Amino acid sequence: MIGSKQIIVCALTLFCMLAQPVRAGMSSLSLTEADFERLNKGETIVRTLAAAKGCREHVGAAIMVPARPETVWRVLLDYEHAPEFIPGMVSSRVLQTQPGYDVIEQTVDLLVLLPRITYVVRSDYIENRRMSFKQIKGDLSEIRGVWNLLPQSNQEHTLLKYSLYCDPGIFVPQWIVNSLLEDDLPALMKAIRDRAVNRNSTPRQTPPQKP
Repeated sequence: MIGSKQIIVCALTLFCMLAQPVRAGMSSLSLTEADFERLNKGETIVRTLAAAKGCREHVGAAIMVPARPETVWRVLLDYEHAPEFIPGMVSSRVLQTQPGYDVIEQTVDLLVLLPRITYVVRSDYIENRRMSFKQIKGDLSEIRGVWNLLPQSNQEHTLLKYSLYCDPGIFVPQWIVNSLLEDDLPALMKAIRDRAVNRNSTPRQTPPQKP
C-alpha cells in the first residue's frame, strides 16, 4: 500500500507544482444519527471535511469517551507523557506556559511519506472545552488543529471532536495527505479515549443518545 501511494505522489508532482497555494481553514465534523449510533458502539468517525471558500480540505474525527470533559482535558494537556500513549509520538515537552496557552515542541512519525519530524506549536485553550494549535516553527510547512470537548446529556460521557490540517511542504496532493491522516486518526482517538478511561474513576454509564 505504501509503495503504491509513493508512486502516485511521484506521478502527481508536476500537478502540485502548478497548483496555487490556498489558506488553510478549519471546520468541525458534522454528525448524523447513524454516526451517533456508531459512536455509541465505540467506533471512531473519520472523514475529510470541506473547508470554507478559498481554503483547503482537512480531516475531522470524533469519538465518544466514557469520561467527563475535565478528565479528557487532562489527557490532552499531558504533553510530557504523550509518547507513552500517543501512536507515533517520539518526544514531547513544554517550552513555555502562559495564561491561556502553552508552547510545545514535539517530534513525531506523522506520515509514511515523511521522515521523522519536529515542530513547535502554540496551543490556545478554553479550559475543558476547546484547544486550538498551530505550528510556529518546525519541519512542516503548516500544521494546525482544533480539539472540541462536548459534554453529553448524562454528564459522564464526552464527545471528542478533532479537526486537523497538515501541509508537509513537499509536492504531495492534499487528498493523499488527508487519506493518510484518515488511516492514522482512529488509533490516535482511541488512544486518548483509553487513557481517559484509565484515569476515570467513575463507573461506566450507558452511552447517551443524540440530543
